Amino acid sequence: MDTQVTTKFKIFKTVNEVFEAIIDPEKMSNYWFSWGGSDQETVVTITLTELEPASTVIEVNESGLRENDPEIVNKMIDQKEGWVYVLTCLKAYLENGVHTLRASLLH
Repeated sequence: MDTQVTTKFKIFKTVNEVFEAIIDPEKMSNYWFSWGGSDQETVVTITLTELEPASTVIEVNESGLRENDPEIVNKMIDQKEGWVYVLTCLKAYLENGVHTLRASLLH
């Protein structure tokens, strides 16, 4: 079973603007949140692809979830939901200046 979780979004900003939002802690605090700890380590790869001068595809791939985990399907769904939420907040922040979405998540 492939246990990779992949999430892609199109953001109407340049690759540089998206990259800066990912690496700059001050910008990151406008959209990023952390969610429940995992009992295992995973590898997260973020790829930025320029579509047009002001349009970027961000792809997040998380791998390393244990295939033999009896809760693997639930964990994969949880991770996918988390990445969709983070990228939604990133898109809202970069495209519209919204920085309050991350505070609206209920656990």
